[in-house]
Amino acid sequence: MPTRPNLFVVGERKCGTTYLCRALSDHPQIFFPSKLETNFFNGSGDRSLDDLIEQHYADADPSVAFWGEGSTPVFQAKFALDNILEHCGENIHAFFALRHPIDRIVSHFYHDVKRNSRRNVQTLSDGRYVERSTYSAHAKRWINRLGERVHPLKFEHLVQDADMYLAKVTDALGLERLEMVPNERANTGFSIVRDGDLLRKTKGSAPTLPISELVEIHNSLKSDIEETQKITGLDLADWFEMPDWPMIDQA
Repeated sequence: MPTRPNLFVVGERKCGTTYLCRALSDHPQIFFPSKLETNFFNGSGDRSLDDLIEQHYADADPSVAFWGEGSTPVFQAKFALDNILEHCGENIHAFFALRHPIDRIVSHFYHDVKRNSRRNVQTLSDGRYVERSTYSAHAKRWINRLGERVHPLKFEHLVQDADMYLAKVTDALGLERLEMVPNERANTGFSIVRDGDLLRKTKGSAPTLPISELVEIHNSLKSDIEETQKITGLDLADWFEMPDWPMIDQA
C-alpha cells in the first residue's frame, strides 16, 4: 500500500459528485471506498494517514493508479485542503462541479425542507444558502495551492453530456476513458416550476419561493460569478441570466 497515495477528490455539488464517483468507481485504475463521501479530511481533529487507510482504503488494490474521495463539502471546508496536502502530499487532483448559483440555492433550500433540517428556517434570508453558492474565493484558494491539478467542472455539462463530462476527468488523470458510461440520468435535483411570481416543487408539500427575492440574490452574486469565471476559465455566460424554469401549466 503506498505511503503517499495518488488521490483525487470531487465535490461541491452532491448529485453531480455522487454520479461522478459511482461512474468512476467502475474504472479499473480507480478505487473508491464503499462510503463515497468519507468526510475524512473536512474536520479539524487529529487524524493520520494510517487512519485514512484503515478506515477507507484497506481494500484498495495496490496496483490502482488513484484513490478517489467524493466529499461534497471539501471544496469549502476550512481544513480540508491542508489536511489533504499533509496526508497525501502534492500528488493529487481535485475536481469540483459548480452549478448555477441560483439553481444551487433553490436545490439546497428544498433539500433542507425535505430533510426537515433543524437549522432550516425555511427562508432564503438564511445566509448560508448564499454563502454556499459563492465560489470565487474557494476556487482561488485551491488553484493557488494546486495550480493545474485543480479541474473546475460545470454541473450543467454533466446534465447535457455525461460521456464527455466523465471523459474530462479521465483525460485529466491520464487514464483511459470508460468504455461504458452509466446511463442513469444525472440527478438534477427537485422538479421546480414557476407559478406566477413564485417557484414551487411539482411534488410534495413545501414552501414556495418568491422569484423577486431570487432575482435580488442573483444580482448580488454577479460579481462573484464574474470572478469565478476569471479564476476557473469556465464559460459562465449563462449564469449571468436567471434560470429558465418552466411555467406550471407546461410541467
